[in-house]
Amino acid sequence: MPSRSPWTCILWDVDGTIVDASDGILRRLTITLEHFGKAAPKRAELSHWIGPPQYESFQANVGMTPDEASDAVAFYRALASQEGYTTGARLFPGVAELIADIAAAGIPQATASSKPEVQVVELMRHF
Repeated sequence: MPSRSPWTCILWDVDGTIVDASDGILRRLTITLEHFGKAAPKRAELSHWIGPPQYESFQANVGMTPDEASDAVAFYRALASQEGYTTGARLFPGVAELIADIAAAGIPQATASSKPEVQVVELMRHF
């Protein structure tokens, strides 16, 4: 009798699980914050920026108003769109092989992210 997987599907988080986009995020945050007259985060502070929606992070981390945060998100996304969402991103070691092994086992997979869908799709197509 063939063994059967205990899982019917796997839902992957994108940032921090499949993709390490921290280099590109830090660079774009630095440019964005300097554009708006704010101090850029240090690499050690980056964990406070990755994960939560940027609109909230601009307010919580540097004290922007809601309107300023909206403008900063739009500026940041324009930068990312111009250079491509995959710039500065890399897969975590072993993830590609693990995803391929799971696919070969016939287990459906999907991604989840708080990123806009266009960014996730470009990252998944790239890798």
